Amino acid sequence: MLTTEIAHFRNLLTKDNDYTYKYLPHISFFTEYIPFFRDKLFTDVSSDFTTFYREKGDTYSRLGFEPKIRFPYSLKGVNFLVSGRLIETAYLTGKSDTFNKDTAYRQIFHLEGDANMQFIRNYSTDNFGIGEVQSLIRPQLKYNFIPNSSFRNIPDIDPYDRLNKTNSITYSFNHYLYGLKEGAQRELALFEVSQTYGLSGDLDSSALYSGYGNRLSDIDARIRLFPMTNLTFTNQTILNVNGEGLKTVRNGFSYDVTGKYHVNISHSYTRDFTNEAFFDIGGIYDKFEGGYQMRYSFKDSGWIETLYKLTYRPSCWSVTVSLTQTRRPNDTRIGIIFNLAGLTDIGIF
Repeated sequence: MLTTEIAHFRNLLTKDNDYTYKYLPHISFFTEYIPFFRDKLFTDVSSDFTTFYREKGDTYSRLGFEPKIRFPYSLKGVNFLVSGRLIETAYLTGKSDTFNKDTAYRQIFHLEGDANMQFIRNYSTDNFGIGEVQSLIRPQLKYNFIPNSSFRNIPDIDPYDRLNKTNSITYSFNHYLYGLKEGAQRELALFEVSQTYGLSGDLDSSALYSGYGNRLSDIDARIRLFPMTNLTFTNQTILNVNGEGLKTVRNGFSYDVTGKYHVNISHSYTRDFTNEAFFDIGGIYDKFEGGYQMRYSFKDSGWIETLYKLTYRPSCWSVTVSLTQTRRPNDTRIGIIFNLAGLTDIGIF
């Protein structure tokens, strides 16, 4: 599959966005898993190309190529998956005060191992009219190995450019509940908790786990509840076990009546950095659709961003009028968007 994307990002904390990267463009390609060796091994290939452009500062182009091989196996109820991928990356510097314009290359190998078991039990309940429920418990062990590599002359654009040395094992406990009705399956609840241990010493920073600098990573716990099809509650809690305590809490509540109204409320707390709430409400009446959004900072004791919008949709076209106000930085924008049944959008801001 081939996809192409052009993205423009804006940092709301400052008026000057000349140092913010734009993806002009981002092109990705990947294949489905291809079986071979009598369907015992599977392979796939992914590739992407991104030009990181900005008005001020260094600019780069990055080309990545990743072939991967997987070997799944099951023995007496234990499921195993061993996979390896080769990460080939080339960098071309457009303009830079710190790097020369020669092409830089990086080659890294990533080995992964996965072992898990599944315990399934069915039962019935009358709560919320759910009926038959399936409980699935899955304890899991994951192994990750990335050898040490040099980042000399390699730009640091995003976390993908710094795949640090890793030799770790991640242990997790997962519990899932599904509602079974008339042959269909619906997710009711999810609980996942995991932690990583460094086998060769203190953990380096990595996107594979949360927290580094010690042998034990943070404990990452996630909860998701769907008591009704239109009601959702989510929670993520990250707890540091090396003396820092609670680091991150994210809560979300969503209630959506399709074609009528919706309410979304979320709260995000990151120690010493963020303590914010987000409110999103909207409704539909006849040919009109209205919405209001607000982001509130408990640290600043006030709102930092609001959005009012009204859409008129008589038939195959629509027009949306919006008013956006921000305090990071202080800014007010009025927007008008014309839409022709999803074929095109014409915006005026």
